Amino acid sequence: MNGVLNGQFDVGFVRTDQIERTKDSTGTLIDPTRLKIIEPLSGLEDVPGQSFPFESSTILYPEWNVGALSHVPDDVAAEVQHALMQLEHKAEAAQVVVGRNNTLMEIMRTTGEAAPNVNELALWARLSGSFQGWGPTLSYMELRNMQEETGFIQMDPADGKMKCTRSSSLIEGIVCPKGHFRRSEEDINAGCDKAGLACYGYQCVCTPCIKGFEEDILPTGEGQNATDLSTGQGCPKMSVCGITQQRKPIQFRISDNQKRGFVNFSYTLHLEGDQRMAGVATQNVTAGTVYTFSVETSVLGTHLLQIEGDGIEVSESPIRLTIENRDCEAEFGEGSFRTADKAGDCICAPGTVQTGASCVRLAVLLPAILVPIFLIALVLVLVWLHFQRGKADSVWAVRPEELNFAEPVEILGRGTFGLVLRAEYRGTVVAVKRVIPPKTAPQTRGVQAALGFFRGKSDSLPNSKHFKMLDDQNLADIGGSEASFTLENSLDDLDMLETGGGNGKRDLFTMSQIMARGTTVSDRIAPTPSAASAGATSVSSDVGSLSGLFHSQAFKSGSNNKSASKPASHAQLRKEFVQEMRTLSKLRHPCITTVMGAVIENGAEPMLIMEFMEHGSLYDMLHNDTIQVEGELVLPILRDIAQGLRFLHAATPVVVHGDLKAQNVLVDSKFRAKVADFGLTQKRAVGATGTPFWMAPELFQGATNSPSSDVYAFGIVLYEVYSRSEPYEGEDPEQVLRLVVDDKVQKRPGVPPTCPPEVTTLMNDCLVADPARRPTFEEIDQRMKTLTVTRASPLDFKFSLQAKKDLRAQQAEDVLNDVFPPHIAAALREGKKVEPESRDCVTIFFSDIKGFTTISSQMPPHKVSNMLDRLYSKFDTLSHEHEVFKVETIGDAYMAVTNLVQEQGDSHAARIAHFAQEAVTAARETLIDEDDPSKGSVSIRVGFHSGPVVANVVGTRAPRYCLFGDTVNTASRMESNSQENRILCSSRAAHLVHAQAPDIKIVCRGVINVKGKGDMKVYWVGTNPVGGPTSDPPRPPRVPPLSSLP
Repeated sequence: MNGVLNGQFDVGFVRTDQIERTKDSTGTLIDPTRLKIIEPLSGLEDVPGQSFPFESSTILYPEWNVGALSHVPDDVAAEVQHALMQLEHKAEAAQVVVGRNNTLMEIMRTTGEAAPNVNELALWARLSGSFQGWGPTLSYMELRNMQEETGFIQMDPADGKMKCTRSSSLIEGIVCPKGHFRRSEEDINAGCDKAGLACYGYQCVCTPCIKGFEEDILPTGEGQNATDLSTGQGCPKMSVCGITQQRKPIQFRISDNQKRGFVNFSYTLHLEGDQRMAGVATQNVTAGTVYTFSVETSVLGTHLLQIEGDGIEVSESPIRLTIENRDCEAEFGEGSFRTADKAGDCICAPGTVQTGASCVRLAVLLPAILVPIFLIALVLVLVWLHFQRGKADSVWAVRPEELNFAEPVEILGRGTFGLVLRAEYRGTVVAVKRVIPPKTAPQTRGVQAALGFFRGKSDSLPNSKHFKMLDDQNLADIGGSEASFTLENSLDDLDMLETGGGNGKRDLFTMSQIMARGTTVSDRIAPTPSAASAGATSVSSDVGSLSGLFHSQAFKSGSNNKSASKPASHAQLRKEFVQEMRTLSKLRHPCITTVMGAVIENGAEPMLIMEFMEHGSLYDMLHNDTIQVEGELVLPILRDIAQGLRFLHAATPVVVHGDLKAQNVLVDSKFRAKVADFGLTQKRAVGATGTPFWMAPELFQGATNSPSSDVYAFGIVLYEVYSRSEPYEGEDPEQVLRLVVDDKVQKRPGVPPTCPPEVTTLMNDCLVADPARRPTFEEIDQRMKTLTVTRASPLDFKFSLQAKKDLRAQQAEDVLNDVFPPHIAAALREGKKVEPESRDCVTIFFSDIKGFTTISSQMPPHKVSNMLDRLYSKFDTLSHEHEVFKVETIGDAYMAVTNLVQEQGDSHAARIAHFAQEAVTAARETLIDEDDPSKGSVSIRVGFHSGPVVANVVGTRAPRYCLFGDTVNTASRMESNSQENRILCSSRAAHLVHAQAPDIKIVCRGVINVKGKGDMKVYWVGTNPVGGPTSDPPRPPRVPPLSSLP
């Protein structure tokens, strides 16, 4: 009752007289008017003539009167009351004997009464004075009957007694009335929550049954799941159960409320006349009592849909299905002017005609005819505008025949896409350079092919006879073919050009100039097969100082260059160059190189015509030992650079240089500097973003060139000026660039000893990592103007370019001595011919890495290269310790030899054996991936053999020191037949090892078949390492006596 009063329950049941007797928390009787009695009964009388004093909703029944006299002890009264309450059946009460032995059944027989009810038995017992009878009140019989009907109590077949049922769950004990079906357990559990009723810790059941048919048939509407059984009753018989359009399928769901295992449901759609469509439903895998089928037709109208289960028509079949006209406007879009025909096809509506795949109203045809006329007029206007633009472009357009080249052609330098040549244009000396890559490599001789500038006849340019001394490779190089140009080719080709002579005013390139400024990055970065597949690039030692094509994505960690933009086509580059020339031709400033014109004629390669600068580039001056770099020279040049860049950055649109360095600052006859090679979008279109060591860190992280990246490059130029050298000389370029980008390291060139304090501060400000913190060129220009000659002069420090050259020469000699034996290296330096040498007995060592192919496929190329470098550095150190000569490394193969470059007749085999054992140990101590130790360490196979060889230097270009003879092949076979972390040698080598180093353990492996050699007896050297292979049968280790070795 308190739960109803507190609002916890909506309805409650209490015993009669409890409402009037209940008190609240203060001890006050509650107000009965606060409660509503459902169907109250009135006129009840307790005593005839007196009203019943309590509220009631049921008729009054006599109740059990169990009383005791006052002198009866309480425990006795309680025991008697308990015994009475334990009586289980009416008949048993008649068998209770009180005071004498004859039973009620005997009384029944004596009276002749048959089958008296319990009340009668009780009355007879009371009247006889010998028995007491008892029976339950009538009010509980109705409840008991209801429980039996609902299945909560059932007769137990074992003993015939009525007992309460005990289902495994409350839900399983629910028996729904006829015409209703029990919901799913999930729906029943959620029923009270959906009804907004709280159970307060008890298990509640709300609306567990729903009214439905034996099979519910429903269309699955848009967004409705076919397994959703909470929608309620299906479509009644003969109702319109679904509406759809012509040729648009509609899906129906059959819910088997009888929950049979499988039912073969089929359907038949009755159309006009005798037309029928039939099919079967598919059982849902998730909900086994759900079946679905789809119906599609173009016949308009309402049709009967008959459904059968296992050949018997279901109770609510048939239902009706309505087919409406197809909505063509919705399918083809509003204004498509389409309508559906009888077959359901969307056709053009009346008053329209079909043109192609569209329906057009007749009223639109006339404008459609006029549109082409308008387009023709538009084309004529565009042609006229193009003609007018051509007239404007003629101011700076240069015809190829207006360019006259000296005899022989004088090369001023090398640009991004080819050589820069000196020429004469209308009586003025100019510089001519290519601005976009050529379509193809030149294939013919003459000036046209040599320069790669023009397409057409070879005599289209004068003085072509002076190029007939060049072969096709020279022509490809001068033409700027990026695909065929290599460093070695450039040296040979330009050496040939030097032999052609010069005019004395400007020498052709020397080898040092080629390495310093004449080669583009794309020339010096040669993709290797493995690197190309991973999108990486192998970088040479001079990559940081080279100009031209370089894309920042190549140095991003793990990058495969997929993010790099696709190079533009030759036609697109040409078009962009013409558009940019219209801007460049208007740029005029004393501190930027004047663009005098450009060659843009059809059939000729686009070229840029610039003013000629007598003193070449600032780089040339800095590396000219005869020029004294002082404040009077340095300060005006730096001011000119700052003013030139300030002018470019202030242009509209902003012109970003993108490759500022000493090589791109030209000096005229009055030693005034002018910024060159700026603003060409063609460079960026093919991936050129600058020269690596001059590029700002953000460019390697995906950013684009900006004024702040030019400021960073200016900081490097300051280093060039005051150090008179290139940044990071002698350091590994790739490692340098990674440290430059690393935010924690922020590597920068050191401050040159000659750099004055104010310039040092400016250089550091320009080289900060954050682009926003770098000064603008307007600020730099102002700071440069405050400097005086004295404060800008280099400090007292003497540079010796000759010392640098001597150091480079010594380094080159050391490299030569590492690659060739000393006497061979000396002969090569002196230009002498090297003759073949024979040796009667040497020992050759071979090793390779176990699983190298798998390692290479699973790791990026730079990590594979790092692994080989770490491993072979250890091998090189061991080779010096054991005086073993390293012949070469090819991929994962390492080849070495003893008793070849020096006399080691009494120890050469032992040296190789000791070297091999330590090499196996060194390999096992070398991690495959330093960043991932879980990949383990390197395992190698080793083999060696002793015998005669012939040694000789092969080739004149990139010569190699090679060994020839069967000994080489046999040593290689020993390695290939060896096992992981083991050393295998031939019997002859074992003989020599035993003789030269008896302490080395030798174990006979036995006779094996060696490819190309037949059966050979071979030996293991050293003990089997821990974790090594055990494929061979175990043999007791032994050192064979000398006589036992064949």
